[in-house]
Amino acid sequence: MVTTPVPPHITAAIGQLERQYRELENKRDNLDRRISQLQHQLRLAMAENGDDSRRKVTELADQLTSARNALDGTERDMAKVRLAHGQHVQAAEQARQPVKALDVKCPGCGALVSPQRTGAVVNGYRAGTFDCAACDVTFEARWSGGTDPVVTVREI
Repeated sequence: MVTTPVPPHITAAIGQLERQYRELENKRDNLDRRISQLQHQLRLAMAENGDDSRRKVTELADQLTSARNALDGTERDMAKVRLAHGQHVQAAEQARQPVKALDVKCPGCGALVSPQRTGAVVNGYRAGTFDCAACDVTFEARWSGGTDPVVTVREI
């Protein structure tokens, strides 16, 4: 079934949201690695004794808390982007409407024929290829929109 194209602003928004989500995934992965490193450093620092190690443990614990908070914020942002992406994809699906075919009189016998294939709207016109079963003629037609479409027919 031929459908109308998705409006460009919706397609652009979907692409932007997909790029934004990939960036957030990279940020999340980097934060995951940073958290693992900090946890390892914290375990090593806790095994040491002395004032230096206590200060180091406190600093690492603060850095770990900050990294975990950043990770939580990134995951919240990812959820928001996923939701917005889903809404835009749904809007794109709703924007796709079946193209109404136009029956055209066959130039060979005058019978009404429905198009076998239709193309996209170009400069206000849609084109289609027609095969007339009554007289075995194949032809193309272009037509404009509206209640009284302008039709041009060409045999192929």
